[in-house]
Amino acid sequence: MVTTIFALAALGCIFGAFYFGAQIVNELHARNLPGRKMMLRFMIFKYMADYRCVTIEETGEVGPLHGPCAILLVLTAVFGVLAIVARFAS
Repeated sequence: MVTTIFALAALGCIFGAFYFGAQIVNELHARNLPGRKMMLRFMIFKYMADYRCVTIEETGEVGPLHGPCAILLVLTAVFGVLAIVARFAS
């Protein structure tokens, strides 16, 4: 039961991270920079880095989409590891 909860939490976090990743790709497209939603699964960290650099150059601060995407990716890893540990601990 606990394993299922952690796995579902990880799944929810990864969907949230992909949502914010898609928004980052949209922002990159608005600035005429390369980025493809079809490659988001493989290049999310590159797109996040590009978005971070672009927004820092424009405003002097990191854009608002970068933080939630990074937090959700970390939470995905944490919940994934907890699900694995819970699975083998029981």
